[in-house]
Amino acid sequence: MNEPWGVAVGPDGNVYVADTWNHRIQVFTPDGQFLRMWSVFEVNGLPDGFWGPRGITIDQTGRVFVTDTGKQRVVVFDSNGTYLTQFGSIGLEAGNLDEPVGIDISPDGKVYIADTWNYRVQVFEPDPTGLQFRSARLWEVDAWNSDSLDNKPFLALDKDGSVYITDPDRGRVIAFDSEGSFKVLWGGFDNSYMMGVISGIATTADDKVWVSDSTSNTLLLFQTPQ
Repeated sequence: MNEPWGVAVGPDGNVYVADTWNHRIQVFTPDGQFLRMWSVFEVNGLPDGFWGPRGITIDQTGRVFVTDTGKQRVVVFDSNGTYLTQFGSIGLEAGNLDEPVGIDISPDGKVYIADTWNYRVQVFEPDPTGLQFRSARLWEVDAWNSDSLDNKPFLALDKDGSVYITDPDRGRVIAFDSEGSFKVLWGGFDNSYMMGVISGIATTADDKVWVSDSTSNTLLLFQTPQ
């Protein structure tokens, strides 16, 4: 691998990795055995070619959603790597993306994206075919107003639909409800939960939040604030 970023686990337990600077997805069994990989560096406008993919998530049917960060879009594949569809393009308007990184999917199929350099979370919903996606909602995240190379935020949903986002530059986690209303934040350099550059986040079924702190090379576990 070459600087892998996002990791997701499919319904079958297989592990999918965004192998960022090899511009591909790699798939492994639960015990780490290599299964397959797909895609190469984008050339000649190939729809399934990547440019630095960072985020990855998998829906309940096993479809794989990848934030193709360098090409400002999300690409969707089946579990074997067959290209299905894509959405998003560079710009400022609803439906556009700029440096998309973190991604997660709600049980009803809505796709939540850290639209980093537009300083917002953007939510896309599928049409009845599941192959076309439109922007359904967005909200601003002022914390992402940074050109720092560390500003690569991730997000995760909990079982109640709350959205937890990372603020890498300030070492914080910020929580919103599913509509984008602020709930709580923790961390920061002057807080008892001091963290450095947060490079990943995940939630558990029992209301806990895992955070990876790349500055201290640690994993931190928090109880979800009520």
